[in-house]
Amino acid sequence: MLRFGSVLRKQDIDFVLDHEGTKYVGREINTMIKEKIEEQYKYLDSKRIEGHTYEVGEKYDGRIWLYDADNITNGGMEGIEEINFPDELYQDAKEGDLFTYQNGKYQKK
Repeated sequence: MLRFGSVLRKQDIDFVLDHEGTKYVGREINTMIKEKIEEQYKYLDSKRIEGHTYEVGEKYDGRIWLYDADNITNGGMEGIEEINFPDELYQDAKEGDLFTYQNGKYQKK
């Protein structure tokens, strides 16, 4: 069965699965995914600023966009899609609600 990342080699007029090449590509893809996830976490950590107020801009399908009301640049607030927003706060959050980031957590204002 072929999957994303499968490596094929030409053998005569046919193509055959290269198992070693496929394993190598799979490891490389996993490494790249892990690096991107780490970059995303570092980026989000840099945007979660102690004492700042964040406004809910959008909320849908388990996702939430927060805008830093204390960091207005170029005529607008910078927004992030927060991937570690607490479920208990998410349930009641509505567009326009304000949250403060204190002691490493969001708290409703």
